[in-house]
Amino acid sequence: MAELNATAESLQRQHAAIDDLNQKLSQSQQTEARTKIFLDTIVEHIPLPISVKVAPSSSQDARDWRITLVNKAYEHFTGISRAELAGKSARDIYSEESADTIAASDDDALESTAAVVAREFPLVAAGNVARVVSAKKVAIRDNDGNAQYLLTVLDDVTERRRSEQLIAHMAHFDTLTNLPNRAAFNARFATTLEKAAVNGEFTILSIDLDRVKETIGCRPRPCGGRIHSRAVGGTFLRTPRSWRRRLSYCNRSRRASRGNRSRGRLAGSYVRLNLPSV
Repeated sequence: MAELNATAESLQRQHAAIDDLNQKLSQSQQTEARTKIFLDTIVEHIPLPISVKVAPSSSQDARDWRITLVNKAYEHFTGISRAELAGKSARDIYSEESADTIAASDDDALESTAAVVAREFPLVAAGNVARVVSAKKVAIRDNDGNAQYLLTVLDDVTERRRSEQLIAHMAHFDTLTNLPNRAAFNARFATTLEKAAVNGEFTILSIDLDRVKETIGCRPRPCGGRIHSRAVGGTFLRTPRSWRRRLSYCNRSRRASRGNRSRGRLAGSYVRLNLPSV
């Protein structure tokens, strides 16, 4: 009888231990589910396009990897829904040239144990609009070191590069006449001096235009690389003929400085032409 009681108590303890394990397992599964929802929500709302590719059963060739997961930003970037993106490769989405570039950067990521930042390359995004992107990629591996997934985060740098180009242009060109400013002219003039040390000759033409400050500072505005007076209601405001002649000089000076010649607006009314070959 005592042995039966001992056995019953042992079974009860084992049953309690099993219940405790089941409860902990259930809590762990719930925590895992909440964590997955939390991470999915974060990834879904990251403003950068994110995609995950899964490795085929027996291939390590990046061209064979297929998309298994994308976020909202990636859908917006490509203009394709995630249902249509699932199972597609880069060649199914982008041009052959872009797909080859993507495959090459994918191969670099698969051969590396660290995150790989691909050089900037063009992609045709939603609306058939060309964009410039950089990509950060990392291969997710199993315990044996074999790549199972490839995570890619795209960064659209198109507007950043345009802003940099605009800032660089503003630093070297006059905002009113679109002629090279003093800094740009001096840089080109320094190059001319270096060449003149070998070739021996160059010419500087300095022009002082009367009342050019008043002309440029009053009504005219730059438009499309040319200078003209501001349009109101489809008609141009009247500009004195002498002023129009001065304005047209800025446009003619650009044509006069083609080839190895250069020109620049150094100050309010002073424009210089550098003619190395004259």
